[in-house]
Amino acid sequence: RAIDRMALRPIVAAAMTPAECEQAVRRALRVLPSASCLAQAIAAACLLRRDGRNSTLTIGVRFDGTHRFHAHAWLESDGIIVTGRHALVEHRVLLRDAVNRNSFNIRHV
Repeated sequence: RAIDRMALRPIVAAAMTPAECEQAVRRALRVLPSASCLAQAIAAACLLRRDGRNSTLTIGVRFDGTHRFHAHAWLESDGIIVTGRHALVEHRVLLRDAVNRNSFNIRHV
């Protein structure tokens, strides 16, 4: 619900492209370096959604050589990986969430 309220505020500046959104999230990481991949993806989704852009939030998992479980979240928009590109290594998709102007629509994969 908080995401819905934030995302529906009036747009003040020009619309942000996915590449500009990626840069904005990277700049924010200078202040909040410990932000999780999920927090980064949600923040980027909110920025894009405020500008009326659709995106897809994906959560995936993988096991490393020692059978340890690793989860990762990333956001895509217009064919561009906006957040989480650095850690995309053979993750199996658990969840995809289409983020559009109206809502987050969760679809299990």
